[in-house]
Amino acid sequence: MEYKDPADSLNIDVFFKVEGYACLYKSYGKTVDAIVENDITMTFVRDSKTSGLFAYFQEHGYQVSNPFKGIYYITGNILFPAQIVVTKELKPELHIWLRALSGKLEKQDLQNLLEHIWQLTGKMDREYAEAVLEVAFRANIQILKEWMEMLI
Repeated sequence: MEYKDPADSLNIDVFFKVEGYACLYKSYGKTVDAIVENDITMTFVRDSKTSGLFAYFQEHGYQVSNPFKGIYYITGNILFPAQIVVTKELKPELHIWLRALSGKLEKQDLQNLLEHIWQLTGKMDREYAEAVLEVAFRANIQILKEWMEMLI
């Protein structure tokens, strides 16, 4: 998974870099073919759609489908299936966890995330949720500061 800050570039070179990481991951199995090729996918998360990358895909014969708002599947000239998640396009009520990784949360988005976390009961679920919450707070420090001021 590659999370891109809105200020970071997501271009074909970044795409190939992640594909290279996926190849390295495949090769690190304890035995030959211990990590099965069909079990590997690449996921990119970014705030907005990068038109240059999608133009490259079209020009070079990649297949791009958009089965859900904000989620694009890439297949074709690649070793592993890939998806690009555009957080700005996601429906807030359906993708609260992915939207939380964005640096552009509204107070209500953060409130919804906290409500979802409070409903979790499993130990691992809560630990994963806390990790997402930590990233969300760091990415949205201004909202956190505003909340702190309201509490004081």
